[in-house]
Parts: sequence; C-alpha cells; structure tokens
Amino acid sequence: MMLQTFQKWYPAKWELAKTDRNLFWLAWLLHLPLPVFLFYAIANGDWPNILGNSLAIAVSFAPRWIESRSQNRFPALGEFAIALTLFVETLGRTFHLYEEKANLQHLYEELWQYDTYAHGIEIGALVTFIVLLLYAFLLEHKVDYDSWFVILMGVAFGFALGGAWEIFEWTIDLLFDAGYQDGLNDTMVDILAGAVGAFIGSLAARSYRRRNGDKEVKEELPIFYEWF
Repeated sequence: MMLQTFQKWYPAKWELAKTDRNLFWLAWLLHLPLPVFLFYAIANGDWPNILGNSLAIAVSFAPRWIESRSQNRFPALGEFAIALTLFVETLGRTFHLYEEKANLQHLYEELWQYDTYAHGIEIGALVTFIVLLLYAFLLEHKVDYDSWFVILMGVAFGFALGGAWEIFEWTIDLLFDAGYQDGLNDTMVDILAGAVGAFIGSLAARSYRRRNGDKEVKEELPIFYEWF
C-alpha cells in the first residue's frame, strides 16, 4: 500500500527520460531541506518564517496534487523551477551568517548579492513555468508561433514580475518604513537581474520543449490544457 502511494505521488524514475529524471530528483533534493528550515524557524520563534516555510512545504506538493487529478505527468522542468524558487526564497528568509549582527535578520539583509541572485533565479524559475504554460496554450489552440516570440514573451513576463515586486516593496516601505529598497540603483539592478533570469528561463523552456519533439506535448503539457 505504501509503495503504491509512493509510486502514485512520485513517478517511477525508470519511466522518465534521462534529463527529466535528473530534473525530478534535483527538485526532490531541493524539497528535502524545507522541513529543516521550518524546524529552524520554530526553534527561533520566528513566526513569519514559520508561516512562510509551512506554505512553501504545502506548495511543494502542488505538482503531485495536480498529477493526481490528471492522466498526464507534470513537466519535470516545471517541477524543478517550483522547487528552486521555494528553496532560494526560504533559505534567504530563514538563515543568517553573522550572529553578531543582531540587526540583520537573514541572508537578504546580510548579503546584497543574495538579493540580486535571488531575483534572477526566482523570476527565471517562475518564467520557465509560465513559458511552459504559454506553450500549452499555443499548442492547445493550434496557434502558429515563432520560438523567439515565446522567448520575448518570457522576458516581458520577467520585467513585469520584477516591476510588480519592486512596486510591492515600495508600497510596504511607504506604509511601514520597512527598508526593503535601498534606492534607485537597487531597484534597477533587481529588475535587470529578473530580466536576465527570465531570458535564461525562457531558453531553458524552449530547449525542454524542443528536445524530444512532440514527446512532452503528448505526455506532459496536456496536464495544463484543461486550464485553458
């Protein structure tokens, strides 16, 4: 019974192509530290991160939940993108390096580079997933498209997501003086980092789509068709 449940929620690795199998296991490995992050937050009485990390663990099961309601497999690249986003965000919000700097709460405040890299990685990962959805939409509606148009749309999504996040930070600073933004340069670097990540994520989605021809169309992308 337990083995059948495991096989239902985690597709057998021998049924996947090599690249998909590697992406699946990488996603699984990125999910493993999430409970550790949660326990660390609990031990420190960090309620915002207790709630945030609990939500991240719940979201990590989303691909399995979607698969359980469909006859198709969740795209391995999409699952990896979700796992990478959750890992980078929870790691940065939960831990800090310098115990003596009590005024610094986490890696986002201790390492300015972490914030920049996180913007690029997280937006790139989210755009990868969005571009897969875009492919599903175009294929379901039999729309002729150019691959570079899809990449351009991915970069546009990256700018939009980066801009929306900066507006959110600005609003929080305006209302609560939270100190999320450090000036115009910080804002522009974050948006550009998101755009670069979006470009790389779009290329990854394009490569994933083209790698085995119609294989992913027939076996994976249809899992999203019902959404459209």
